[in-house]
Amino acid sequence: MPGGCDLGERPLDLHEKGFLALGAVLERGAGYLGVHGKQLHACEWHLPFPSVGATVNFILAALGAEGESHLYGYATEPHVMDLIGFLQKMGGEIRVEEDCLRIRKSLLGGGSYTVISDAMEGGTYLLAAAMAGGDVTVSSVLPGELSSLCLPLISMGFDVKEKEGSIRLCSEGASRYGGVNVIAAPYPAFPTDLHPPFAALLCGVTGEGEVVDTVWRDRFAYAEELKKMGACVARKGNRLFVKGNRLHGASLCATDLRGGAALLVAALGAEGESQIHNTAVIKRGYGNVVASLRALGACIEEV
Repeated sequence: MPGGCDLGERPLDLHEKGFLALGAVLERGAGYLGVHGKQLHACEWHLPFPSVGATVNFILAALGAEGESHLYGYATEPHVMDLIGFLQKMGGEIRVEEDCLRIRKSLLGGGSYTVISDAMEGGTYLLAAAMAGGDVTVSSVLPGELSSLCLPLISMGFDVKEKEGSIRLCSEGASRYGGVNVIAAPYPAFPTDLHPPFAALLCGVTGEGEVVDTVWRDRFAYAEELKKMGACVARKGNRLFVKGNRLHGASLCATDLRGGAALLVAALGAEGESQIHNTAVIKRGYGNVVASLRALGACIEEV
């Protein structure tokens, strides 16, 4: 069965409905899901929620369906648009309209394409700098892609400057700044993948803050690990209430990819030494994270 980080309930219904709309046959067995699509046909489908995964799966399948398919309510994340650009470069007939993707059956060929940078990785480094203190510039950022992160940071008092292609953040350490409330929602709102490390930053500020996640409502396993460091956090449904406090080092376990990033951010701003276990989940989304943080001045090593 499809898997990934444990973020609570992760239904596959939108993926399945998209495949079925295109004429695919689904088969469920013991521990697996089979999708057969030898005779796909074009369709018109309205996504009830702008799911990134369901949007991507529909695009890829529709490229093999006879005729022109129309997808409404699609996810607009930059990396979805980047995938479309890649497929277009390979010969995929995809037309992007404000409310609809028009996809025709296409014979794909080779091509040369450069993918965009990972904004979630860049955003995590900005949050690490905000927590620990320092002057860090993240480059190769699409204009406006991280504006939903920069705005609350600015409101907290951090010095953030966006230039075309880069973001610079200057911090004197989290305790010098106040709290803020954020709501994670589909793009272009605050990204759910930055919710955990942002919550970690709030744990070190002076004041209170709140994080609400409308995408993954159970994405709060990391909060119990933060409590081991002295964090004052309390969860109610899909809300996490945070009161800034002085954190101390502890032995921690990364619960998932972004939850692990939250522990990294918290450890960089905590007094003393922390040990983070199960780091394989962190490496799924951060390339050379230890070397990158060390290059920024972090006292960090992998053992």
